[in-house]
Formats: sequence, C-alpha cells, structure tokens
Amino acid sequence: MADEETLRVLKELLVWTRVGFYAEVKSMLGDVLNTEKKKLAFQLADGVRAGESIRVELKMSPNDLSDLFKQCTSLGLMEQLEGGKRRRLFDLSNFGLLSTIQGARK
Repeated sequence: MADEETLRVLKELLVWTRVGFYAEVKSMLGDVLNTEKKKLAFQLADGVRAGESIRVELKMSPNDLSDLFKQCTSLGLMEQLEGGKRRRLFDLSNFGLLSTIQGARK
C-alpha cells in the first residue's frame, strides 16, 4: 500500500513539475532551436539514430550539428548515450514547435 501511495505522490509531483517549467523549457527550446534545420536535428535525435545519419539527412556541417548537440546536452535538453548517440529529452510537438516542420521531411 505504501508503494502505491509513493507512486501516486511521484506522479502528482511530475504533473506539477511539468506545468511549472513548461514556459521556461519552451522558451529555451525556441532560443536554441532557432532554425527549422536545428528543430529537425533535435527531433531526430532519438537515441537510436547516429548523429552522422542525422547530419547527412539534413545536410548539416559536422561542426554545426556537434555544436548544437553539445549545447542541448549542456542545457539539459538532451542526453549523451553510450556510443556517442544523443537522445532529446523533450518532444517538440508537446511545445507546439513541431507543427512548422512536420511537412518539411516529406
């Protein structure tokens, strides 16, 4: 029973945390991902695809993609996994930032 109560409290804290930081995260994402190409690169960083694959698909320079991923990681928007892959910690669609790029890859 105590485990269920702990889980309930943690879920409630998660809800309040999301609400409390939504505006700050959206603003930070908008500031860092200030081009459509950066938004796409961030969204494609799912922890499965290698950066090189993303870079080639989006025709980005190695330095630009590396700088973007380093910045996102240092700001806590992304994490680095084993093997050098990166995984975004936020989905841009949750912040209304994906709608402008949804058709860009089709």
